[in-house]
Parts: sequence; C-alpha cells; structure tokens
Amino acid sequence: MYRPNRLKAMLLNGERAVGCWLDLASPAVTELLALVGYDTLLIDMEHGPADILSVTHQLQAMSAAPGTSIVRAPSNDEVIIKRILDTGAEAVMIPSVNTAQEAKEAVAACHYPPKGVRGAAYSLTRASNYGLEAAHYAETIASELLVICQIESLQAVENI
Repeated sequence: MYRPNRLKAMLLNGERAVGCWLDLASPAVTELLALVGYDTLLIDMEHGPADILSVTHQLQAMSAAPGTSIVRAPSNDEVIIKRILDTGAEAVMIPSVNTAQEAKEAVAACHYPPKGVRGAAYSLTRASNYGLEAAHYAETIASELLVICQIESLQAVENI
C-alpha cells in the first residue's frame, strides 16, 4: 500500500520512533504488533524463515495501521532489493555495508534511473497499489523511500 513515509518524516523532524524487529515470518504477529501502535516494524529477511512471499503477507498485515514497514534484505543484492521494494516496503535496510562503493550500490539498487539502477515495473507491482498509483509512485518514491545501510564491522566503521 503506497502512502507517505511516516517514519522518514519523523526522523527528518528529529522525532523519536519506536519499533519492533520481526523474525517469525508471521502475518498474524505482524498485524498484532502493527495494531499495538509501533512507529515501525522491521521484517528481517537476513535471518529467519522470511522469503518474498511471507514478506508480502506481512506487509499486507501492516497496511491497516500507520506504522512504517522496513524490510531488511538478506544481502546487498540489487535483485532482492528490487523485489522487496516492488512488494511495497516503505524502507529497506541493507546489511553488512562496509565501503563507500557498497553503500553507493545499495542506494542505486533502490532508485530508478538516472539516480539508480532499479528496473521500472511500478505500473503493475504492489508498491504502486498494483498500478493504481503508478504515476504518483514514480514521481514521489525517490523522496519517500528510506534507505538504511547497516554498518556491522570494524572495517565499515573505519571506512566511515
């Protein structure tokens, strides 16, 4: 379900956000936690049983509540990142980003040309409400999407 990114707006305004990390791939648990009122829920694809279909079900379960969805990709892979975004994630976290080049590749995977390399299928994906919001999605996704590069190593810290 495409909508303004509430979490990104909160962070840009210097507000605090409260979230919960999900590692069960359960739409029922996701729906319950979304209804409790978290600002964000992070669906983890790097560890645990989640795949793109279970992520889609979890995103659908979140859609009745205002919390922002973050999906943690299993790796810095543009095909996986594209699929996560196409299914409607409002934010994506890319793990184990160690260098400036890896960060550039992660961000490029999230954006359409000329800013990035993401393939344009927004006229038919869940991300644009199955094309019902395709034009609006194409015009605003670059500013609405929250991209998080996760720093997890000494090498990454040294490279900052």
